[in-house]
Amino acid sequence: INFPDYQCRILKNNSYIKASSLIFKFLDKGNIETFSSQQVLSKAQTDSLTGVGNRQLLKIKGPEYFLDREKTLSLIVFDVDNFKAINDTFGHLAGDYVLKSLSSCILKLIRKGDLFIRYGGDEFCLLTPNSFSSAINIVDRIKQEVSQYPFVFKSQKISVDISIGLAERMEKDRSWEDIYHRADKMSYKQKKRKKTKKSL
Repeated sequence: INFPDYQCRILKNNSYIKASSLIFKFLDKGNIETFSSQQVLSKAQTDSLTGVGNRQLLKIKGPEYFLDREKTLSLIVFDVDNFKAINDTFGHLAGDYVLKSLSSCILKLIRKGDLFIRYGGDEFCLLTPNSFSSAINIVDRIKQEVSQYPFVFKSQKISVDISIGLAERMEKDRSWEDIYHRADKMSYKQKKRKKTKKSL
C-alpha cells in the first residue's frame, strides 16, 4: 500500500505522533520519563505488604504463561489455615508479619520462570513452567520450609500451617483461570479434611 501524503521520519526523543484523536510520545530508552513510567507500573503490580507480585500482575502474566504452549504449566495455590484466628489472637500486625515472613520463606524456592503472587488476603499463587509431577516436589518443599520456619512475633511463637492446591494445564482449559479454579478447589478440600480430622 502506498501512502503518497506521508514521509518516513526517524523519531527523536520526545517526538509526538498524532493518530486521529490520539497523541503518542516517543521516549528514548534512557529517558527519565521512561524510567518513571516503569517505576509507576512496577509499583502498581507489586503487593505493598509483602513485596511480591499482586493480582494485577497475575491478570497480565497469567494469560501469557497460559498461551505459551511450548512449556508445561502448573499452578500452586495456598493460603494460611485459621488466619482470622491469628489476627484475633495476636493482632493484625502479627497477621501482617506472618504474611511477610511466609512470602520471604517461599521466595527462597522461586526459580527462573516462576511467578509468585499474593492473590489477596492470605492467599498466594505460584505459576511455574513445570509438569504436575515436578510441581509436586515444589509443593513438598513449600510444606517443609513453612513447617521449619520460626514464626515469632514479639517473642510470641505463632503456629502457621497452610493448605495447598495444585493443578496442571489441560487441553480442555480455555484460560489460566480454569487451572486456578481446580487448584483452589483442591486447596479448599485439603483445608476441609484438616478440620474434619480435628473434630474427630
